[in-house]
Amino acid sequence: MLIGYTEWPKEFANRYREEGCWLGETFGSMLKERAEKYGDQIAVVSSNTHITYSELDKKVDRLASGLLNLGIKKEDRVVIQLPNIIEFFEICFALFRIGALPVFALPSHRSS
Repeated sequence: MLIGYTEWPKEFANRYREEGCWLGETFGSMLKERAEKYGDQIAVVSSNTHITYSELDKKVDRLASGLLNLGIKKEDRVVIQLPNIIEFFEICFALFRIGALPVFALPSHRSS
C-alpha cells in the first residue's frame, strides 16, 4: 500500500464499482484509449492553440520516457506548478502514465 494513502471505506468502494463510477482504468491508459478512439479530435484548447488526442498521447509518451530517464518512478510525488496551459495536461498525463503522483500547486503559491 502507498504510504500516506487512506483507503476508501470498502462499502463506498464496492458501491462505486457496482455503479460504474470506478472502472479500474488509470488516467494514463484512459488517454491511450481515447487517442485510439478519437485520434484527430481536439483534446485540449489553450488560448490560441489546441492539441488532438493523438498528439497529446505522443507527447505524453515522450515526456514519460524523459521523466523515467531522470529517475522519476512509480509512486514518486512530483510538484506541478503550472497555469491552465496545454503543457499542464502533458506533464500530468506523463506522470500518470508512469504511475508517479502529481502534487498540484497553484502558480500563485510561488510567492508564499
